Amino acid sequence: MDLRRALLPLLLVPVLAACGGDGPAEREAAATTPPPVIAPATDPAPGGAAPRATAAPSASEPAPRVSTAAGTTSFRSPTGRIACLVEGDYARCDVAEATYALPPEPPGCADADFGRTVELTTEGAGLSCVTDTVGDPDAATLAYGTGVRVGSVTCVSRETGVTCTDEGTGSGFRIARGSYDLF
Repeated sequence: MDLRRALLPLLLVPVLAACGGDGPAEREAAATTPPPVIAPATDPAPGGAAPRATAAPSASEPAPRVSTAAGTTSFRSPTGRIACLVEGDYARCDVAEATYALPPEPPGCADADFGRTVELTTEGAGLSCVTDTVGDPDAATLAYGTGVRVGSVTCVSRETGVTCTDEGTGSGFRIARGSYDLF
């Protein structure tokens, strides 16, 4: 059994207890936002190597507040260096100014950008060879500690990067300017 799925019931109790806020903005957001959904976190692995899953957010990293959206959603990180598109069981994020070592380009990718784009499909997560971008300067900013859920995919923005996970498969990725993880 997948460790994340086994620990999910244990993770929901503290998350649900931490949902309350006492300011007007928090009360208004709580009234219009469904209960949070946990996106499994990962520890960064050097050079984008195989990820190491963690059981729960650390004490310094509270559970994210996640809203549900319909259709297609585009967003960018607060720094503007990560741009994402989420639709149903698909997510894609592009990172600008990546500082991690780029992997070798696969055959047929010479005229495209490889290593700065990650995609999540029903078959899993991986780096993509692309000639376009999902970067939209008019896209909403997804604040740190918040997330969005579209279909079976939840993406969460943190200071450590953006993590997108497919609830149905458990597959996902975390991307940041300095590293990426696939799981």
